[in-house]
Amino acid sequence: MGISVYWKDQHGQILATVEDSDALAQMSSLLSRQTGSACVRFIDPAGDACFNQLQIPVLVSEIRSLLPAIGNPRWQSHLQAVLSLIEGASKSHTYVWFQGD
Repeated sequence: MGISVYWKDQHGQILATVEDSDALAQMSSLLSRQTGSACVRFIDPAGDACFNQLQIPVLVSEIRSLLPAIGNPRWQSHLQAVLSLIEGASKSHTYVWFQGD
């Protein structure tokens, strides 16, 4: 069970993707413990989370702050790929989707 990340336009067309090789799913307990976060804590392997253009800068900031706490090199690399996708999702009327199972 993974959590894949998609950048989609308003019509649901996929503009970019980062498929999960279980790295993000394995980090889910770390993500859910971020109780002070506005976005990251809602990413879980059993559901979907969608972030809009107003939420994306907050999501980027929260993921950047998590990177130093990730000791596993595979997780670190995967989270960096996710961050790159999110940082590129800057067009109006597009969304970043985290899709679990």
